[in-house]
Amino acid sequence: MEQIMQMMDDIHKLKKMMDAVFEKMESHSDEKPYDAAEAYADKDRIVEMLNRLSSRMAEADMSNLTSVPANDATPEEIAALKLAINQIEAERQNIYRRAGASLKGVL
Repeated sequence: MEQIMQMMDDIHKLKKMMDAVFEKMESHSDEKPYDAAEAYADKDRIVEMLNRLSSRMAEADMSNLTSVPANDATPEEIAALKLAINQIEAERQNIYRRAGASLKGVL
Protein backbone atom coordinates (compact mmCIF):
# COMPACT_ATOMS: atom_id res chain seq x y z
CA MET A 1 0.00 0.00 0.00
CA GLU A 2 2.89 2.34 0.77
CA GLN A 3 4.25 1.84 -2.77
CA ILE A 4 0.89 2.86 -4.22
CA MET A 5 0.88 6.04 -2.13
CA GLN A 6 4.42 6.86 -3.26
CA MET A 7 3.46 6.29 -6.90
CA MET A 8 0.37 8.50 -6.52
CA ASP A 9 2.57 11.20 -5.00
CA ASP A 10 5.05 10.87 -7.89
CA ILE A 11 2.24 11.12 -10.44
CA HIS A 12 0.95 14.28 -8.73
CA LYS A 13 4.45 15.81 -8.68
CA LEU A 14 4.97 14.86 -12.34
CA LYS A 15 1.69 16.50 -13.32
CA LYS A 16 2.65 19.69 -11.48
CA MET A 17 6.08 19.70 -13.17
CA MET A 18 4.56 19.21 -16.62
CA ASP A 19 1.98 21.94 -15.99
CA ALA A 20 4.73 24.34 -14.90
CA VAL A 21 6.83 23.56 -17.99
CA PHE A 22 3.88 24.06 -20.36
CA GLU A 23 3.01 27.32 -18.61
CA LYS A 24 6.61 28.50 -19.07
CA MET A 25 6.44 27.54 -22.76
CA GLU A 26 3.13 29.36 -23.26
CA SER A 27 4.36 32.53 -21.54
CA HIS A 28 7.69 32.49 -23.42
CA SER A 29 8.36 35.89 -24.96
CA ASP A 30 11.20 38.31 -25.64
CA GLU A 31 10.51 40.07 -22.33
CA LYS A 32 10.27 36.82 -20.36
CA PRO A 33 12.38 34.19 -22.16
CA TYR A 34 12.41 30.51 -21.25
CA ASP A 35 16.15 30.01 -20.81
CA ALA A 36 17.68 26.98 -22.58
CA ALA A 37 19.50 25.82 -19.44
CA GLU A 38 16.28 26.02 -17.44
CA ALA A 39 14.38 24.15 -20.15
CA TYR A 40 16.89 21.30 -20.23
CA ALA A 41 16.94 21.16 -16.41
CA ASP A 42 13.13 20.88 -16.41
CA LYS A 43 13.31 18.13 -19.02
CA ASP A 44 15.89 16.23 -16.97
CA ARG A 45 13.75 16.48 -13.82
CA ILE A 46 10.71 15.18 -15.70
CA VAL A 47 12.65 12.28 -17.21
CA GLU A 48 14.10 11.41 -13.79
CA MET A 49 10.60 11.38 -12.28
CA LEU A 50 9.30 9.19 -15.13
CA ASN A 51 12.15 6.74 -14.66
CA ARG A 52 11.54 6.55 -10.93
CA LEU A 53 7.81 6.10 -11.43
CA SER A 54 8.21 3.33 -14.02
CA SER A 55 10.72 1.56 -11.76
CA ARG A 56 8.33 1.73 -8.82
CA MET A 57 5.48 0.42 -10.96
CA ALA A 58 7.58 -2.53 -12.10
CA GLU A 59 8.73 -3.23 -8.53
CA ALA A 60 5.15 -3.10 -7.24
CA ASP A 61 3.96 -5.53 -9.92
CA MET A 62 6.87 -7.88 -9.28
CA SER A 63 6.32 -7.82 -5.51
CA ASN A 64 2.71 -8.84 -6.08
CA LEU A 65 3.95 -11.93 -7.90
CA THR A 66 6.22 -13.06 -5.09
CA SER A 67 4.53 -11.79 -1.91
CA VAL A 68 2.15 -14.75 -1.58
CA PRO A 69 3.77 -18.02 -2.73
CA ALA A 70 0.43 -19.86 -2.47
CA ASN A 71 -0.92 -17.61 -5.20
CA ASP A 72 1.99 -17.98 -7.60
CA ALA A 73 1.62 -16.23 -10.92
CA THR A 74 0.53 -18.14 -13.96
CA PRO A 75 2.47 -17.87 -17.22
CA GLU A 76 -0.39 -15.75 -18.60
CA GLU A 77 -0.10 -13.29 -15.70
CA ILE A 78 3.65 -13.08 -16.18
CA ALA A 79 3.19 -12.44 -19.91
CA ALA A 80 0.60 -9.73 -19.15
CA LEU A 81 2.97 -8.15 -16.64
CA LYS A 82 5.83 -8.14 -19.15
CA LEU A 83 3.51 -6.54 -21.71
CA ALA A 84 2.48 -3.86 -19.20
CA ILE A 85 6.12 -3.14 -18.35
CA ASN A 86 6.98 -2.83 -22.05
CA GLN A 87 4.05 -0.46 -22.58
CA ILE A 88 5.16 1.71 -19.65
CA GLU A 89 8.71 1.80 -21.00
CA ALA A 90 7.44 2.72 -24.49
CA GLU A 91 5.31 5.50 -23.05
CA ARG A 92 8.25 6.78 -20.99
CA GLN A 93 10.41 6.91 -24.12
CA ASN A 94 7.62 8.62 -26.05
CA ILE A 95 7.26 11.30 -23.36
CA TYR A 96 11.04 11.74 -23.32
CA ARG A 97 11.06 12.29 -27.11
CA ARG A 98 8.08 14.65 -26.97
CA ALA A 99 9.66 16.68 -24.16
CA GLY A 100 12.87 16.97 -26.17
CA ALA A 101 10.97 18.01 -29.30
CA SER A 102 8.97 20.58 -27.32
CA LEU A 103 12.15 22.09 -25.94
CA LYS A 104 13.69 22.27 -29.40
CA GLY A 105 10.55 24.04 -30.60
CA VAL A 106 10.76 26.60 -27.81
CA LEU A 107 14.46 27.22 -28.23
